[in-house]
Amino acid sequence: MSGKKMAQIGGTINLGNYENHRYEFSGEVSTSDDYMKLLAFAGSCLLGQAARAAPDVREKIRSHVAQVIGVRVEDLPQVVAAEQPAPEPKPSAQQPAAAAPASPSPEKEPQKPAAAEQQKIVCSECGTEIPKEQSELSQLFFSKNLCKNCFDAMQQGAVG
Repeated sequence: MSGKKMAQIGGTINLGNYENHRYEFSGEVSTSDDYMKLLAFAGSCLLGQAARAAPDVREKIRSHVAQVIGVRVEDLPQVVAAEQPAPEPKPSAQQPAAAAPASPSPEKEPQKPAAAEQQKIVCSECGTEIPKEQSELSQLFFSKNLCKNCFDAMQQGAVG
């Protein structure tokens, strides 16, 4: 491909009982690798939503994602809904900075999780942690990091 083109991936998943789930993802792509990344992002978002669904709905979504991506259902990762941790209170301006432990540990091991936390990407609207692909997509459309819910809300605001 030469230049950037707009790619759109969408579909409807029949959940049974006269219910369905409609989805649509779009983004600019300039190579087939970009398209595959968009496809993988769409699949990971759908699998993430499936993790919070009832078991029968989860299997229908997994089956659909496998068919669209072109892999066996068994090859898809098992996604389990993670419980949302309670947000940590932000220190106020009146709290002294010396609230940290007085003597730092000489071992460097406890600092590794802190480095991992620095790489976490959070929604600029609600503070929810988001995957890198969601960040890239929201940066493409709105020039800021947005979770799926805030992204959808921004799209509704932009359209309406």
